[in-house]
Amino acid sequence: MAPGQITVLRSDGSSIVELWHTTPQQSSFADFQYADIDNDHKPEVVLLMHYKSAGLLSKGNAGLKVFELN
Repeated sequence: MAPGQITVLRSDGSSIVELWHTTPQQSSFADFQYADIDNDHKPEVVLLMHYKSAGLLSKGNAGLKVFELN
């Protein structure tokens, strides 16, 4: 599995600039949400991540990871 990250870009009128990005993650992203999940009046990025697929002798593994924005 290749590392993945989410990067937020914005146009400044003449080019595209990076606003922020998550740290690289060793998992696949299933979904993400940009919202205030902890009621601190600041948005966070919440990732639903897939770490390991289920197999004949093992269960799959997934989880949530939250990134606070500055």
